[in-house]
Amino acid sequence: ELPRRRNRDYQSYLELVKLIPSLKDRIADPHEGSRMLYYAQLLDGANNARSDDLSRVKSGIASLLNNRTNGPPNPPLDLDTRDGRGLQNDITGKLLCPVIYDWDDPATRAKLRDGIDDHNAFDDYWIRCLYEGEKGDPEDIEKGFLKSNLLVKTFQMIFTSPSSARGNLDAEGTPELQGRRRKAPSKRPPVAAQLRMNGQVTARAIAYTAVQLHFSLNDATHWMSDYNGFNYEEFYEFIIDFFEEDQTPEGKAATSELYNWWNQRVFPRSAATRGASSRSARRSSLARLRQQRRARPRSS
Repeated sequence: ELPRRRNRDYQSYLELVKLIPSLKDRIADPHEGSRMLYYAQLLDGANNARSDDLSRVKSGIASLLNNRTNGPPNPPLDLDTRDGRGLQNDITGKLLCPVIYDWDDPATRAKLRDGIDDHNAFDDYWIRCLYEGEKGDPEDIEKGFLKSNLLVKTFQMIFTSPSSARGNLDAEGTPELQGRRRKAPSKRPPVAAQLRMNGQVTARAIAYTAVQLHFSLNDATHWMSDYNGFNYEEFYEFIIDFFEEDQTPEGKAATSELYNWWNQRVFPRSAATRGASSRSARRSSLARLRQQRRARPRSS
């Protein structure tokens, strides 16, 4: 565990150096006071960025859920606070529920809310809000995992733009209500551009998005890395593990497919996404050509 964590931290450091080329020189500063001040400034910047994201996602998720055409929360979620969310709310509670539990069963739902009979909604990371259609199969936990439309919308709120998150679909993939007032678009470059993502999602970006989504569905009054026994640092590491741990050919193929799925949805106009699509088209076109040539009768 320790070597893996060190390697992951080192990879994060290398990514940070790409964004802040002066980082190497600053941490090599022989004056401890200067180094400590610089570290404090980095930490303040990270905390402020997370706080901004929490605020944006808090209101954005509430807006998406409130405007669902099929089963919106009643009363509507408050856009300015997380009060009234969490397991006690039927909508957010279901989204926070691990797929191993049947939330629609009243007895199970009551046990999850009370945390009795070994029913704990916060000790399992296979969570409904991360699944395609917000439904998962306990016997096939990988199917649809990290393909939630709500997760994609949250990513767009953080990394591309709030307007791209609005789109024309709600969190369930059904049409949104029209006629809502929209703010003028920001002139600041999207975070994805500032981070030089170049049309490619990363495991860390998706993990960070999953943390933001899960936390926004809870009723915490302020950021906590551990809330109700749910550890967000471990959750973040788990999502990265999902992408990086299985290095078998099958695991790499599944990871590549998931990355492509994400890129097509959040960076549809990027050269990288178009290139991947073009390569796929080339392979399939050549395969069809070979198949037809083999099927032709040979001339005598």
